[in-house]
Amino acid sequence: MPRTYDKRLPILQTHLHPILAEDTMPEAGRKILLNNFVDMLTHEGGLTGDDPVHAIHQMRVATRRLRSAFQILAAYYHPGKIQLLLKSLKYTARMLGVVRDLDVMIARLKDLQASGDEAQKAAFEMLIQRLTRKQNTFRAHLEDWLDSREYRRFIKQFSAFVTESGSGALAPANTFVPHQVRHVVPTLCYEQLSRVRAYDTVLPNTDVELLHNLRIECKRLRYTLTFFNGILGTTVSEFIDEVKRLQEYLGQLNDLVTMQEYLQSVENNLQDHADVLAPYQEQLNQEATTLIAGFEEVWLHFNKRAVQRKLSDALLVMR
Repeated sequence: MPRTYDKRLPILQTHLHPILAEDTMPEAGRKILLNNFVDMLTHEGGLTGDDPVHAIHQMRVATRRLRSAFQILAAYYHPGKIQLLLKSLKYTARMLGVVRDLDVMIARLKDLQASGDEAQKAAFEMLIQRLTRKQNTFRAHLEDWLDSREYRRFIKQFSAFVTESGSGALAPANTFVPHQVRHVVPTLCYEQLSRVRAYDTVLPNTDVELLHNLRIECKRLRYTLTFFNGILGTTVSEFIDEVKRLQEYLGQLNDLVTMQEYLQSVENNLQDHADVLAPYQEQLNQEATTLIAGFEEVWLHFNKRAVQRKLSDALLVMR
């Protein structure tokens, strides 16, 4: 049976329109959701192409942006209208996330294997094979889900939601409640920025969990700015790049921690290779320690007045 994107994607693309400053927030939200929904379906088509690893990654990013958009815009829609959509979206994102995390770990192990001695290559090969089997299982689960009747129903319902003007939208309580993009977005951006900068009260006394939570807030800030990029001043792109650098730095740490946790989870099954893998585990620990130690400099740069002004200048464009 042809995948849902085969017939729906061209139709959805005809509904794509830029956000306008005079749009109501529900309608702007619909445009944001539609744009990222199209992105998700486009990369779903790439899962059977020449670079499925890239397609998995990009489809996962699209689902994350959709979930963030719902979180940011939830107050503008009836909860009952979006709860079922969110349930299937979260499941899709979770399935993609497992496969993507395994892609990252396998790629890292293959890089290490290529530069190791014979004993290390044998140890890494065992880990790669173990992860590949797990990956194949989850890829099969993902394929089953994307081919399922439930997923097709989700795509149909989501398509209707993002193309039917007014669907599920909550009307403002009165005309004096801010409801247009030009009234709401400046506050929205600064609210998300405040969630990031609030970590200044506990940094640089950092731990891995705290930095993981900060990475999530950075991601939400970046998505918020990206959603409304088209109506903000040109300096917003420079500020988004600053947020991206901060997020990617924390992402490197998160990848190391994920690998450490995996090695710990299989440690009992690796007794024959413990002496070979111990140096690698120590390397991971050292890399994580170095990243944590270097984060203060990255954080201080992000909070410089010259960096923060890039956002304020971008928001001043709105009238």
